[in-house]
Order: sequence, then C-alpha cells, then structure tokens
Amino acid sequence: NHWAAEEALAARAVRPDCAPLLIHTASEFFASRQTAMPAARFVRNAIQACAHGANAAPAVNGTLDQDDPRLVPQIRSLGRYLERNASWYAGLRSLAKVALVRSEDSLNWGPDAGRMAGQPGTPGHVAEFRGCYEMAAQLRHPCAVLPAGGLNAADLARYGAVVLPAVSCLGAEDAAAIDAYIVDGGAAIVTADTGACDRDGRPASGHALAAMPALPGVPLTVFGAYFKLADPALRRAVGGAPHVGADGEFWSPPVPAGATCDLRLVGPFRNNAPEFTTVAGPGDAPGLIALRRGAGRMVWLPWRIGALFHAAAIPEYAALFGRVLEEAVGPAPIRTDAPDAVECILYAHDRGEVLHLVNGAALQSKPLVGTTPLAGFEVRVRSLAVSAVRLDSGAPLALRREGEEVVLRIDRLDVFVAIALLAPSECLIATN
Repeated sequence: NHWAAEEALAARAVRPDCAPLLIHTASEFFASRQTAMPAARFVRNAIQACAHGANAAPAVNGTLDQDDPRLVPQIRSLGRYLERNASWYAGLRSLAKVALVRSEDSLNWGPDAGRMAGQPGTPGHVAEFRGCYEMAAQLRHPCAVLPAGGLNAADLARYGAVVLPAVSCLGAEDAAAIDAYIVDGGAAIVTADTGACDRDGRPASGHALAAMPALPGVPLTVFGAYFKLADPALRRAVGGAPHVGADGEFWSPPVPAGATCDLRLVGPFRNNAPEFTTVAGPGDAPGLIALRRGAGRMVWLPWRIGALFHAAAIPEYAALFGRVLEEAVGPAPIRTDAPDAVECILYAHDRGEVLHLVNGAALQSKPLVGTTPLAGFEVRVRSLAVSAVRLDSGAPLALRREGEEVVLRIDRLDVFVAIALLAPSECLIATN
C-alpha cells in the first residue's frame, strides 16, 4: 500500500515550496470511528508520508483521552520521534529521475468511471498508475508524481524518464509538453490506451503524441497468450526465460518503419493445457514499441503491465519494467538483498541524505495488521556519505565504502528504520 506516498508526492508537485499535510484516519473501521487502528498500520502509513517530506496528522475524535486508547502510545511515540528529528525532515529534496503522471481526467472519464479505487474487473488508470509506482518502488527507483493538466517543459526536464500509465484521457497541452520533452532528449514510457481520448473523455481524432505511431484502437483479449522475448537483455532480466505470460487487454496499432519492437505476441491458445501448448515462432504483434524522436525516445507498452502487476505482483513484469527504466535513467541508486516487502525511500538533505526502510512484510491477502520483523540484510546506496546515524534510535550505524556505494548492515527491521547518511562536510564540522 503506497497511498500515503502517492498523496505526498502529488501534493509536493502541486506546492513544491510547502510541506504537505496528510491527515490519516486512526480508526480501524470506516463507519465505526471510535475503534483504534492497528498500530503497525498507522505508523507505517504515517512514516511513509513523512519520509517523502510530508507532515502526518492522525484524525482522532476529541483529545488523546480516548475511549479506545490502544493507539495513543504509538501516536505519542511517533510524534516525539518526529519532533526530535524535525531538522532531518525539513527541506528534503527529491532524488527522483523517474516521474509518473497521475491523471484525474483519466480517472473520471476513462474505464475507472470516477471510482477512486478503480474498477477491479475493468482496470483503468488507477490500477495502472499504482502498479507502475509499485514496480518502481520495488526496483528501488525514487519517483516523483506529476498531476496531469499542467505539465510543462521545465518540470519534465528534471527527469530522465516520464511514465504515462494508461493516461487514456490526455489533453492537447500536456501532449505538447511531452512531445517537446522527448524531442529535447527525454524518455517517455507510455502504457495501455494512453491518448485514446482527449481530456474530456471524447475519442481522439488522431494520435495524441507525435511520437506515438497511431491511436491505441480497439483492444484484444490476450488471456492464454505469451510475450516472446527477442532482446538478450530482456531475457537476462527475467532469468533467461524465452517468454512471459500475457493477459488482459492488448492494443495492436500499426508499427511504423524504424521502430524497435519486442515482446511479440504468441497466441492466445484456446486449449492452454501444457501438453497442448508450444510457444513457437517469433510472435506477431509487439508488446514493446520503441521509437526515436529528436534527441529522445518513446517506449509504448500497449497492454496493462501496471494493472496486472498491481493485481498479481508478477515478478517478470517488474523485471521488464526495470529494464526499460534502466535504459532511460541508469541503475537505481539503492541495491539491497532485503525482500521486496522492504520499501526504500531516499531523499537528499543539506547534511547528506535521509534513507527510510519501511517494512511491508505481513500476513498475505489481508490488510496490514502487524508487521513481520525482518533480520540480517544489507543496503547499498550510491552516496558520498562517510558516516551514518540511526534517527529512530540515535545510535551510530557502521558504514563501509565499496566504490561509489556505501554499504549498511541492518540487523533487525520492525516497522521502520530511518538513517541519516552524513556528507563529508558534516564530519569536518564535527571534528572542528
């Protein structure tokens, strides 16, 4: 669940000079408000927002003298922690090279039909956006969120890659800004039916982006099909597999000369029993279309890679997405042997960097009630830091350097760990 991060990042984009305030429910039941939320869920949500430079406030009815006081100790403890470390949470600066576009128009006029949580049976922009964000977070790429409807060249130029996740309703002004960004050397990654309609939900009369070869058109259903991988780098990304499974909606636009294509579709097969299925041949319509325009490029994944990942956490999809991102922005600044359930949030600070490790390990298939403690993993951060301090405990943390990376050992992770990575100038100040 990255709700708090999504909202904090969207708010930072709207008012970059003002720290957002996220008001969190402290109730376990939506309609029965005088029930205390499980402490681990509240702390995880709140610290996720704070790690992105937002302020977090619990929505508690009345004073801290509650009828159900079980959450009060955690509210006090988190508040005191944030007060002690206020200077580290002020002035956090984004290190994101990747930006995701969030489109209210696509939410309102696209397949989601205005439902804030999306449509589980007919996924649209909401599921695609959340899945793309989840993949980027799992790949340890810091992200920004840019609200559609006000994209401009100055904002876009900060990023090596801009992702348009099923932005089905795309306005002409935003499209022009994306086109200019690509021509100037940027990389746009678009998925599914991006640009199928204008910002008011009317079917587009022509392809919205100059770099796109055509309108998305009418989708096919590819349940029981496969994507054939031709590029050796893509195969390596998925552990050497020659193909990955396909599902959901798939768009098959005309492909212009000069495009680089991969993930070609094989099938779908009516009888998909293993003994009757042979994934043979090079495949047909591409699931990855890359086009150069000016100094930049556009990559179109004409299927719902994000929504499928959001629903089923398909690891090959994250690996494919990661390969596309790495071609645009290079490797992520964080590497770790921790499980994917550990969210890594890294920001720059005047005194160095601030790294949060947030534990999402919990009982599967249920809302987070309590986290499962994790032990014994390393985190590698591309940083100039020469020392580290645990903000949550105040204790120094051993750090060693290997090339451009500093390596940290985490003995135990409960709900979260916050680490200040101190720049060389900080150590000079301390010694003087």
